[in-house]
Amino acid sequence: PINHSNEIDNKVVLVSAIANNTQFERATSKRYEVARHFRFPDHHVYSIADIQKIHLAADAMHVNSILTTEKDMVKLISQSTVSQLERKNWFYLPVRAEFLENGMHFDELIHRVIRRETQSDEGENNDVV
Repeated sequence: PINHSNEIDNKVVLVSAIANNTQFERATSKRYEVARHFRFPDHHVYSIADIQKIHLAADAMHVNSILTTEKDMVKLISQSTVSQLERKNWFYLPVRAEFLENGMHFDELIHRVIRRETQSDEGENNDVV
């Protein structure tokens, strides 16, 4: 990772350009306080202006650690933007792909998520579509 310190502060700014930005934020929020999440479309090509905007926001919120995915860090360290990254404490989290064994395993996973989501919504709306 590109960083000036060895540890990620508890309060972070997230940066991601992945298909499931929400899942990344949800997982990260379990461990860190997310001050702001810069969400870009999947396969976004980062510009110097993007990085400058992220740095300005982090400074305004007094956040020292900027956290992204490993996939995004690979794109961020291009020759045109790497000098900008060196101005702040950037860290990345590895992204892991998991393959399901079979369709039944996938179906059970989906049912489990639906049950969890509908149980967490109890009291708000009991209609299930």
